Amino acid sequence: MGKTERAARLAPYAQEFLANAYAQENLSDGIEKLRDAYQRGRKRRVEPTRDERIREQLRSATRSLTEAGRALRSGRRKPKPRWGVRVMVIAGLGVAGAAAALWAKERLGDESTTLQPNISSPGENSVQAARETTPA
Repeated sequence: MGKTERAARLAPYAQEFLANAYAQENLSDGIEKLRDAYQRGRKRRVEPTRDERIREQLRSATRSLTEAGRALRSGRRKPKPRWGVRVMVIAGLGVAGAAAALWAKERLGDESTTLQPNISSPGENSVQAARETTPA
């Protein structure tokens, strides 16, 4: 296979890569994680075959590079955030909170008003206490 045939075969992938920001992000992320793993592996105090951080960096780099390749092959773009699920969760939490408040109000009934402290001036309390203790 000649150079021109190879170039012609790879040209659509190169064009797709230049147009696909999602694939570019994944590729650069994978390369960055590989670089981090390499730098950590070069340290003398770390044994690369047993270091869990290096393993996780390599796994993450593999995932990013694989996703970049899949995005190039299929033309996939970055997924859009799903606001519908978030709105439903927030609405569900609001309904649950309202139901809990109604239940508590119904359960406590009139007790909720008696549980609140009586706010009055200090002089009034001493006068009321004196009236209750002295016979009239």
